[in-house]
Amino acid sequence: MTDALTTLGESDQTKIQKLVALLLRDINSGESLSRAMEAHPETFNKFYVTLIREAEAAANLPLVLMQLAAEIERKFHLNRKVKQALLQPTLIMFTAMIAVTFLLVLSCPNLPHCMQSKDKRCLGLLAGFKRLLNLLKTVAALPPRLRR
Repeated sequence: MTDALTTLGESDQTKIQKLVALLLRDINSGESLSRAMEAHPETFNKFYVTLIREAEAAANLPLVLMQLAAEIERKFHLNRKVKQALLQPTLIMFTAMIAVTFLLVLSCPNLPHCMQSKDKRCLGLLAGFKRLLNLLKTVAALPPRLRR
């Protein structure tokens, strides 16, 4: 156990080095791994500490540590996939907001004039707004699973 922690302590990250040094100090003074982890609630949540404590009691610590490492790795990869999946819609939304803002800044000052005018250019602008509103109504009326 202490060999594995010593190897972890050789990390490039000083935060990990300090944490491992504290864990090693507690374990070498006779504390169990779960007690040593319990002293650092900002790093180890209660679920992990309880899981380690039960594994120590059942003399099954190596297996539980391997399963815990696999679970943490799985959560990490899942979290990364979710972030990647949310990136594209976020960029599309941001681009759409910029485009709408640009159109409103350019078009809205002319809108009152266009309402009163019979100019073909203004009527085309109003027709474009009407088409845009109809498109938004159509998309809003779709079931959520079809909006993708």
